[in-house]
Amino acid sequence: MVRLAGSTAIVTIAAIFGLYFPSSLGGTISLQLSRAAMALNALILAWLFTRSGPIDRTQMGLSLGQLLWMSAITLASPEADFSAGALFIFIGLALLVAIKLDRIAAPGPWLLWSINAFVVIVGVGLSLNMPAANRFVKTYYTAFYQDLMVSMLDWHHKPVLTFATHSTAGFFYYLFFWLNFRTFRTTQSLPSLAWTIVVLAIGCNVRSTTSTVLMAVAAVQLAIDLIKRMPTRVRWPALVLAMPVGAILAITIVAPRLAALVQFVEGNQTTGLRSRYSTTGMLGGNLRYLNEAPFSPIGFTYGPEDLFYGDSGFVLVMLRGSLPLLILVYLAYGRFLYRNLRARSDAHCLFLVTCAFEIGYVPLQLFRFTSFLPFMIVYLNNLSTADRDGAELGTRRGVLAPASPIDDVGLEPLGEAAAPEDVTR
Repeated sequence: MVRLAGSTAIVTIAAIFGLYFPSSLGGTISLQLSRAAMALNALILAWLFTRSGPIDRTQMGLSLGQLLWMSAITLASPEADFSAGALFIFIGLALLVAIKLDRIAAPGPWLLWSINAFVVIVGVGLSLNMPAANRFVKTYYTAFYQDLMVSMLDWHHKPVLTFATHSTAGFFYYLFFWLNFRTFRTTQSLPSLAWTIVVLAIGCNVRSTTSTVLMAVAAVQLAIDLIKRMPTRVRWPALVLAMPVGAILAITIVAPRLAALVQFVEGNQTTGLRSRYSTTGMLGGNLRYLNEAPFSPIGFTYGPEDLFYGDSGFVLVMLRGSLPLLILVYLAYGRFLYRNLRARSDAHCLFLVTCAFEIGYVPLQLFRFTSFLPFMIVYLNNLSTADRDGAELGTRRGVLAPASPIDDVGLEPLGEAAAPEDVTR
């Protein structure tokens, strides 16, 4: 039996809650579960904050500033339709970015192994359209709108796991990849490499704009690391041979498909950027509101009926708090990562991938991410400590030659489409 104490136990509870808390019962979306998830997310992060916070006075000011600014806007807003869900979401976010995580011990490797096993078993089952996997996900993780799972599972067999949408699933597959990839780089063990490759392969089958871009980035990162591990006498001949092959592939395969790739990212009325940022997209009403009333944010309320509360973190933050809230949220989030993570490469990665995903969804307002992130940070810090000490964790067998350093490790802390039916009411 695994026994955890103190903040480590809370981090573990938060990660399990974030990944596996259900969103439906018997295949029917439960608004009560969605509201409970927002409240529980805030409560768990408050519990962790009371034991490990705040980071410093500046961070506490940025955190409180978000809530005070939003409260002032709400009190001044002519809209009387208060959104309790939005209040819990921003309380959770404000608590998260104030928590000091750099001194919390990580749970043992069993947690990541358990997550990997779940991803592989359920992901492969969904990809192969296995009835048991489909039934499990439909029963407990149907979300946003009732027919979404029909498209994700029955029509396209996408391994969306507990995330309902292929966009959010693609984002989390990259997070799972990064955890396993960093483990491999530290432990140099073949099992970690195998987990990394399998997670990457299943993530490729998600086939959303987000997953396609992020899995391509992941594949390049893995390839570069493996090349760096080759002996010098093998690496350079391999690169010399690879260059003309790469040039031929670029000319014959990549170049003719660049236009298709651009069109894929641009999307249409249902996917990609056009479905969000065109005047007829889901955010069309939001963009019109910001254009017509840029200094009238809505705070913790509901605005006009044509507003949409998802699909872009940047737009939604502007809608609720205008430019001051935008600065407070992303400055606090960036500072939170760089003050907590010991490896700057980890901070760079998480900040960039989160902000990139904020273009198409709202990860910082999603309880599955804000609850899971503390585990990622303490786990990655444990790997950074192993890097520093030269420890080899779990490398009794199957050890590869270490790669050349490719990231700047700072050992001192450095001071998809959402639902038409909103659940934040």
